[in-house]
Amino acid sequence: MPEPLVAALDLGSSKVVALIAQVEKSGMLNVCGIGFAPSRGVRQGLIVELDAARDTVLQVVSHAENMARVKMPSPAVSISGSHISCINGDGNIALSTGAGSRGRTVTELEVEQVLANSQSLQLSIDKSLLHVVPQRFYLDGAPCEDPLDREACRLAVDTHMVLAAVTHRNNLQRCLQQAQREPRRTVFSPLADAMAALTDEDLDQGVVLVNFGAGTCDALYFIEGALAHSWVFRYAGERVTRDIAAVLKTTLQEAEELKIRHGRIAPSRKDGEAKLSVPLLDGTGSQTVTQDMLARVMQARVRETLTHVMKEARRLEIHDQLRGGMVVTGGGAAMNGLAEFAESVTGLRTRRGRCEHYIGPRGILDNPAYLTGLGLLALEAAALPEFNRDGFPLLDRLQIHGQAGGSGSGNRGKLLDLLKGRKHS
Repeated sequence: MPEPLVAALDLGSSKVVALIAQVEKSGMLNVCGIGFAPSRGVRQGLIVELDAARDTVLQVVSHAENMARVKMPSPAVSISGSHISCINGDGNIALSTGAGSRGRTVTELEVEQVLANSQSLQLSIDKSLLHVVPQRFYLDGAPCEDPLDREACRLAVDTHMVLAAVTHRNNLQRCLQQAQREPRRTVFSPLADAMAALTDEDLDQGVVLVNFGAGTCDALYFIEGALAHSWVFRYAGERVTRDIAAVLKTTLQEAEELKIRHGRIAPSRKDGEAKLSVPLLDGTGSQTVTQDMLARVMQARVRETLTHVMKEARRLEIHDQLRGGMVVTGGGAAMNGLAEFAESVTGLRTRRGRCEHYIGPRGILDNPAYLTGLGLLALEAAALPEFNRDGFPLLDRLQIHGQAGGSGSGNRGKLLDLLKGRKHS
């Protein structure tokens, strides 16, 4: 019997990635198909040219299928952008029939009901519910990690809800349908990163995960084992490139090459004195700049972004609870010296997010730009009995609920648990 297949499609502002993986008999993910191409038709996470975005999806899927020599199954698909917002909610339901009567055992039906109850809010006409993430359950007022199979008279929950623009979700759905790829689920990009990169210890100590994408910077704040807050900042990697182009008076293409090849946010004294030749925008010649000058240009925008990440934490009064520090992901996390620079700006211990629990070409997939895809694969594999979940502890710790598929028609749709195999307390 052939190994089951799972697939992921990450539509970013700078790169589109398709991954196909087999779930081996050992339980490991074996990434056997990879397709990637520069993104077209996507800006700041939004599809702005449907035909261009569709053609890019077709291109990367074809590359992944040719490499894997299999047809790509329906993928989990990422979503990001400045249209994403969040809100916290709460809900409760009675499990007993009246005063003095016994409660009853909590089943998945009651969990679904109380999560639906927590969504009793009026969404604006342009927003749809993307995810509902439980922060904490309560049985008769007492906190409970997992209420399943426990007896109580009342079940309550605090939730974190992620919202997305209806128009963008519909455009994403149309793009994928035209590419003949119906999504199995749509996942907020940094949540997929968290599945691949974070540990139980990260959640217990409190951590902020920062996805430095090309179009936006996304942050997730985890406090006391739960997702406390999510936040999107519209300036990210593309803005760094534009700053380099403006200050050094060169083309955007040359600025991107400088950022990737020579960009060191925290260069050593020796490296900082290195000379770089930069073509001028008007084509009249070139100028010589130092590595240190390039670093200062990059530092200015990255410092602004990191400052906003910490400002948001202080606004929520959780900055003192981030004892686990910061984990940086996304294509921007590959910038040389980012972790060290982030530590100096935020005062938080910082590391680059990595995923170790897969089989495949690590020379490619260890780039943090692929972390979202690996997290999407883990989410897809989570329901398969063959899959070894040990390398992805957040599949059990962080329960993500949402609408199946990729359509975003308002707040309708049956609430489905996207993750199976819950841990019972």
